[in-house]
Amino acid sequence: MKKRAALFILVALFLASPAHAALAIDGSATTTTNTGGVLTITLTTTSTNDTIYVCNTATSGNTSSISDTAALSWTQRKILTAVTGMTADCWYAWSTGVLTSDVISVSNTNGIRTLGFGVSGGASGSVAGAQFDTSASFAKTAGVNSGTSVSATVSTNTPNVILISYMRTSGSVSADPPGWTTINSPSTSTHSVYKILSTSQTNVVATYTMNTAAENMIVDAICSSAGCYAANSSIMGAGQ
Repeated sequence: MKKRAALFILVALFLASPAHAALAIDGSATTTTNTGGVLTITLTTTSTNDTIYVCNTATSGNTSSISDTAALSWTQRKILTAVTGMTADCWYAWSTGVLTSDVISVSNTNGIRTLGFGVSGGASGSVAGAQFDTSASFAKTAGVNSGTSVSATVSTNTPNVILISYMRTSGSVSADPPGWTTINSPSTSTHSVYKILSTSQTNVVATYTMNTAAENMIVDAICSSAGCYAANSSIMGAGQ
């Protein structure tokens, strides 16, 4: 009788658990046009509960603010390592609804390139930052003032994460990191890529190859809704 009761409880818990969507890139947009100190991209997604990730490059100075027509709440994730002749930063927001032609405005007087994309299937971002892998690796930046490549090595704490990377060079990219998939590339000098990991891993390397130039990059990680919950439960709180 006790065994039947225990089995019933396990089945009930399984049925009560929410379905977890697979991690995926959900829409992307880019621009190289700065109008009056503002760069705008228009992003459309197909899923609810997405993390929206936006990065901007400027000749000097960092982004002062981001706003959008869906009125999302934006948080600066990282300022990239400064290298000769450029600055860059990345921001994120949590969108509970599908975005339809959402105009995202990036305020940066000297901004020259902006790219953004959605990530679906990730953990809840209702508490800012709770959707990111908790490893000290993230968000990882790297930069060189002159060279033919730039690399970053990261390790993850949780299984089922999507690694995302953004890079900017004063020259041109000749090869994205092997085994990674391109998200968008508004120019030959600005790229973003992603890689999905099904298990927690150590020493994952991302290397961009380019002509001799200055370059900087970021690597970040968003957990799946299943994989991130346990690691971030103290941040997210019960019921997230």
